[in-house]
Amino acid sequence: MRRTLPARYAFPLLSTMLLALAACTFDHPLAPNDELAIDPALLGRWDLRERPDETSRTDEALVILRFSPTEYLVEAVDGDSSQYFRAWPAQIGGQRFVQLELLGSEHAPEALDGPDRYAVAAYRIEGDSLVVSGLNTELVDADLESTAALRAAFEAHLDAPDLFAEPDRYTRVPAP
Repeated sequence: MRRTLPARYAFPLLSTMLLALAACTFDHPLAPNDELAIDPALLGRWDLRERPDETSRTDEALVILRFSPTEYLVEAVDGDSSQYFRAWPAQIGGQRFVQLELLGSEHAPEALDGPDRYAVAAYRIEGDSLVVSGLNTELVDADLESTAALRAAFEAHLDAPDLFAEPDRYTRVPAP
């Protein structure tokens, strides 16, 4: 039985991350977990500072934990609500990014196997800022039917300067 997350619980990480991602979710992963090492610089708590359509937010954050040497566990916090993602680094044609898979939330605690559970995000760290961009679905159609089709569309636009959407900016929260 396929389960999907009800729209009212669709969460800001799908519009922010890892990342603007609500319009950038896919039924299939773009890349498998190829066992690339995680980036330890991503680990920790990051509070949302600004989104392209807003000046600032204080109630959204990402908590990125090491799950294994090749995977992250990401909690996307929105006020009093959270969603959880499995994530892994990936690389296609020299382009590095993070592949995310929605695991669930307090509203849907069991693992989800429905559509629109994958997202792709590029990131860079600038000082104490995490800059995150979701895949641009004007270039890579969100309704592609397979991982192979998604990958082919991604590869066809590797050199496009707008392969990823306008970024969201997060600020690192120092560990206590």
